Amino acid sequence: MTPLGVYERKVRELVDNKWHIYLRLRADAQTFARLNLVFYVNQKGKVEGLRVIDDKESIPLLNEVTIRAIEDANLPPIPPDVLPMLPDEDNGRFKIEYNVIIY
Repeated sequence: MTPLGVYERKVRELVDNKWHIYLRLRADAQTFARLNLVFYVNQKGKVEGLRVIDDKESIPLLNEVTIRAIEDANLPPIPPDVLPMLPDEDNGRFKIEYNVIIY
């Protein structure tokens, strides 16, 4: 796996862990839903540009839980060997498209 893939897996794992914790605390958010978001991780590991792309099949509470999980995940800085692999248009940030599906 490339350094970029390793970093992406770590970011997703950290967000997923927070999401599952928060979802267990809010059982009323556990309903059929689909939610798509996008965000960037800057070089210091901070979330930027978080926005919902599609929440037509979601509920506000699930949106809230997911956004909070992304914002609260303690993300690591982008490793130096990953920086050259990032697209120029992302300005040194790592772009994540995050999807939630609950059946």
